[in-house]
Amino acid sequence: MIHPPTNHRRTSPSTHEFLGAKPGLPMEDVVAQAIQEKRVIMFVYEDHMRIAEPHVLGIHDNQYGMLVYQIDGSSASGRLPDWRRIILNAISGLIVITDTHFEGKRPCPTGQHSRWDQRIAVVED
Repeated sequence: MIHPPTNHRRTSPSTHEFLGAKPGLPMEDVVAQAIQEKRVIMFVYEDHMRIAEPHVLGIHDNQYGMLVYQIDGSSASGRLPDWRRIILNAISGLIVITDTHFEGKRPCPTGQHSRWDQRIAVVED
């Protein structure tokens, strides 16, 4: 069982509820809902298991993508926590950790999130 980081608010301290991406439900809809509800997600990207806060869902160069703040797991760069831009069709095993919320927007080093051709969902305060 994966335990969420201790610095995130949990709605149910005794259990972990997991919701996988349901067959037939577009992954972008799952991510958009996680953004709206400020829920932590877990997924595999570039052979690394990642636990992250999804902050932006958008389209760039005709591909769905998301900007996440990775809080746990692993990455090629090894820097955690850190911002990551993820191409949606390159991830697998998307899970929404339904009992773990994050607080909301985080400051970006540049002062703004990365550029998108279209923003679909963005974390609100």
